Amino acid sequence: MGDDFMKSALDRAMERADGIEIPEEKLREMKHRPEGERVAAEFIKEAQYDLKAVLESLDAEARPYVVKIVESILLQNVVLPKKESDTAGNEKAFEGLSTLKKGKDAVKQAQEQLGNLSNYYTQARKQHYDQLKAQVEQMMAQAVQQQTGSSAAANINVEQTPEFQENWRQISGKLDADYDQALAQLKEQIVAIQ
Repeated sequence: MGDDFMKSALDRAMERADGIEIPEEKLREMKHRPEGERVAAEFIKEAQYDLKAVLESLDAEARPYVVKIVESILLQNVVLPKKESDTAGNEKAFEGLSTLKKGKDAVKQAQEQLGNLSNYYTQARKQHYDQLKAQVEQMMAQAVQQQTGSSAAANINVEQTPEFQENWRQISGKLDADYDQALAQLKEQIVAIQ
């Protein structure tokens, strides 16, 4: 009886799957996704990659889908700078976006906005980090003084303490969430550029 039940459940699932229609537009996008991913990856990796020439060499049916996928991947590579390589990655992504978009001035303006946002983000992280470090150092110095009666500065690396690490994780997470929201809005502006 269990086999009959499983067979009928499988049959019902297959009937439902047969009834699902995927729009033709989505099928074409899925068909060209591997090519778009390959083009984007090669552009990002190779310094002298001629994105414009590669896109122009595509057939007319594939080009808009590949461009859309490349744009999506380039936008994923636009990030807030947490390390030096992020800045170079952003520049490469904007180079590609400028190739894809007709509104070169609007892309340039968006890149400048990202630069400003990145500067504010970097400054905010440094300021919050330094403030937290000073607070934890003061707290630990007070604790040492209360326990030992001495005002001698403790040679403790406060950045390695669990208190500092946990507080920094929370502060950093909130900063990232706030600035990621601004970055998402900037990316929406870029998508809207023709």
